[in-house]
Amino acid sequence: MTDDPLDLTALDPDQDDRAADRFVADVMGRIAANPDPYPVPVGLFWGLSSMAAPIALAATVILGLAAALMTRTASTALPAPQTVAQSIGVPNLFPSALAEERR
Repeated sequence: MTDDPLDLTALDPDQDDRAADRFVADVMGRIAANPDPYPVPVGLFWGLSSMAAPIALAATVILGLAAALMTRTASTALPAPQTVAQSIGVPNLFPSALAEERR
């Protein structure tokens, strides 16, 4: 066995400045040689028709939820506040305690 160091410069990716360009050109050549067997149709009408069903479904779901919330809140609506304290959310415990103190 020798004590000579191994020469690994051939494995250095930065040694050849054009290696990356050759790699990209090779990959792009392979892509160009085999065209896409299932091309995606592109056009205005195809785009609009492909978006119609998901948008209609989303609108139906949103309108259904809104209608359900509106009917639920209409049946459980709170009575209108009678005093300023009720309108700002002061519990009824405090105004009644103050009224008893005044007597």
